[in-house]
Amino acid sequence: RQFLQLYGASLGGLLFAKSGAQLLMADETFYLNKEVKPEKWEKAVCRYCGTGCGTEVGVRDNKVVAIRGNKEYPVNKGVLCLKGLTLMYVVHSDERGLKPLVKKGNRFNEISLDASLDLAAQKIKETVEKHGPDSVALYVGAQIFTEEMFVGNKLFKGLIGTNNVEANARLCMASAVTGYLTTYGVDEPPGGYSDLEKSDCCFIIGSNLAECHPIIMGRIKPKIRTLNLLWPTPGSHPRQLTPICGFRFIPEPISPC
Repeated sequence: RQFLQLYGASLGGLLFAKSGAQLLMADETFYLNKEVKPEKWEKAVCRYCGTGCGTEVGVRDNKVVAIRGNKEYPVNKGVLCLKGLTLMYVVHSDERGLKPLVKKGNRFNEISLDASLDLAAQKIKETVEKHGPDSVALYVGAQIFTEEMFVGNKLFKGLIGTNNVEANARLCMASAVTGYLTTYGVDEPPGGYSDLEKSDCCFIIGSNLAECHPIIMGRIKPKIRTLNLLWPTPGSHPRQLTPICGFRFIPEPISPC
């Protein structure tokens, strides 16, 4: 909401399909304040979803002042969606936690980062010594970097000696992994984004790419005139006619088993 208020609906960088369906994404540079230009650009990866878009973060006086897509990155090729374009507002949010807090009684008190790490290590050590290695666990997020996951696994499985390492990625992907294994023999999608650009037909199930994954939909959009989009629809209720229907597609009615 804040993004739309700041930039309005007339953003020249937003890309729209002629059919009326919208892809909210842009390949421009967006500034926190257009009068404040970055001193340097740092490369990073967008942490919002699992698409893995490359970004370039504009920095001045050690503060984020601009964001743009990395045109050399093979995933998004310089384009960012609405979430990626608002990354810098997350950094500057008043609700962002900046310092470690430790609870004493009914209050949270600020402590230094070193003190918080020492306290966490002490509590883990005391718990393991008293109750054994399986009394502790590591729970990580889906957007954690490979290097971070490696260190976490080494710490808990190698050093502490427990297999209690879990991620919400397993919880949200358990059924999908089972489907991939039984259908394709691998535990992840067997194709790549570039396959979309080489395809003649896309079978879309339970996904509204135009809103939820505009970057991926952007890989399909250049072939809209010749590409067949098969979208199984369990009914004809208006709520099921999401923005992806604005693109050229062939509805495939299905019957309940």
